[in-house]
Amino acid sequence: MNILKKISTAIEEKRLVKIYRHYTDEELINTGFILDSSNDFILIQNESDFLLDGYSVIKIGDIEKIRYGKFEKYFQMMLEKEGFIKKVGSQRSNWSRRSG
Repeated sequence: MNILKKISTAIEEKRLVKIYRHYTDEELINTGFILDSSNDFILIQNESDFLLDGYSVIKIGDIEKIRYGKFEKYFQMMLEKEGFIKKVGSQRSNWSRRSG
């Protein structure tokens, strides 16, 4: 599955994903939920230890791999049982209403 299809599926199914990219000699990894995308960028709500930990805008051209494997599936199942998934994206929509 190509990167654009993985992005689309992650948004539609509200999947917890790991995004791998390189910056100079360093590998960067974001874990979270892709909320939206444009032709060039994605908006991801970062997840860290059961906390929604801000947002990142990532250039699609910089993405090397999007992972939705056994670990992510199992962790997402735990998050769903805790009611965590309902919170994904909610802060963004609240923020949008306040900024107008």
